[in-house]
Amino acid sequence: MKRWLALLFAGAIFLGTLGCQAQLASRPTLGTTAPQIPTEPTATQTLPPQPTTGTMSPTTRPTTVPTLPPTVTTQPTTQPTTQPITQPPQPTTPPPTEPAPDPSTLWVVNGYSYVNFRKDPRTDAAVLERLAEGTVVQLRYWTGKFACVEYNKQVGFVMSCYIKPAAGEYMSNSLDTVPVTDVYSYTRMLEDMVTLYERHPDRTELEIIGYSELGNQIPVLRIGSSDAARHVLIQGAIHGREHMTAWLIMALADYWLDQDPDALGDVCYHLIPMSNPDGVLISQTGLLIPEHYDIYRQDLALGYTRLEESSYAAIWKANALGVDVNRNFDAGWDRINNRETPSSENHKGEAPFSSAEACVLRDYTLRYTFDVTISYHAMGSVIYYAYGNKQQVNRLSADLARKVVNVTGYFMIGDDGTSHGGYKDWAMDVLEIPSLTIEIGCENTPLAKRELYSIFVRNRDVLPAITQWLQA
Repeated sequence: MKRWLALLFAGAIFLGTLGCQAQLASRPTLGTTAPQIPTEPTATQTLPPQPTTGTMSPTTRPTTVPTLPPTVTTQPTTQPTTQPITQPPQPTTPPPTEPAPDPSTLWVVNGYSYVNFRKDPRTDAAVLERLAEGTVVQLRYWTGKFACVEYNKQVGFVMSCYIKPAAGEYMSNSLDTVPVTDVYSYTRMLEDMVTLYERHPDRTELEIIGYSELGNQIPVLRIGSSDAARHVLIQGAIHGREHMTAWLIMALADYWLDQDPDALGDVCYHLIPMSNPDGVLISQTGLLIPEHYDIYRQDLALGYTRLEESSYAAIWKANALGVDVNRNFDAGWDRINNRETPSSENHKGEAPFSSAEACVLRDYTLRYTFDVTISYHAMGSVIYYAYGNKQQVNRLSADLARKVVNVTGYFMIGDDGTSHGGYKDWAMDVLEIPSLTIEIGCENTPLAKRELYSIFVRNRDVLPAITQWLQA
């Protein structure tokens, strides 16, 4: 049955991809062939004896005048000097040495010829020294965009995006299926979902839950049983240029499917890595389809961009129709005053749920009684945990956020009342589900490959942290 479902899913992948191919017929895409279903993978010291002195044999008094005996050398009449008795040399104990650092705490400067090693992460002025690329530091903890590290007996801070594990094989040892890449394509995601589904048929479920504006499938990978006591929805790449979030969610699936199932408890994790596949495709290829040229020219005319076409497409945030999907949910939607017409970003749409992608997320969220939702975005290394004035759900979300902060080191940010229409906002305000938006990364999106390493390590234990919170 599992094999039959995998074949059906692969076939659906192929058919769904045709719609996107038709839109981009005259231009190359990230992948236009149906993914091939992989085959199943075939350590008292005793005192020394005292020296003996010679003794004379006793003599008897002679009865006659004796002949003088030969001269006998006797001990001197003066008191001999006794040599002090000393302890033999004791074995020396080497001075204590510092234990060797845990290899997992050794990181190396990566991505730049040098980085600033700062005494205080809040200012550029307090630079202790510059660390050249390849310099090894010992990681202490994460804080916001920074890592606290020790180097040359000094403790300071470096940007977390500029270091990676010193053990070169770290990522390959952690991930069996998902590649280490900053351009994680829609097609590759579908292939990896099928692979994980086939490798772990007893722990996963795979389903197409809807379609994008261009007809691309939006799949969900469930880890755990759909009959589990608790349910958590995790979605990413709702903004096209933030496609590293799709990679992260798939990397977490790859990692935790190889771990002890008890670590995730009786919880079903519903993973939707790419909520906006059309936007991801535009950003990763840097190509616009004909329908986008009117949007591009209008953004130029209104001063929203000065970029040439490919750079403009690379930072595309919206869906294929120019709607920002994360401004299209019914949570304060009427209070959004962003771009009034379709654009590469910040256009809320004609009405709540006017985008196909927002409808898919809405409908799927309503199918289950979710205990938590997590939305992965980029960038900032922060966690948004609040929305609106419903105290109970805001209190629970804040409590959950503190649990996630313990493993990620990200900062918590509340609601300033200026942001509306997001998936988290709707889940909290309408459904009253404790929800977080987790912003990964330090630099501008699309995030560079050098950020992958710290992002993965910082978020690796988010799933068990959620499980522990649910079971508390």
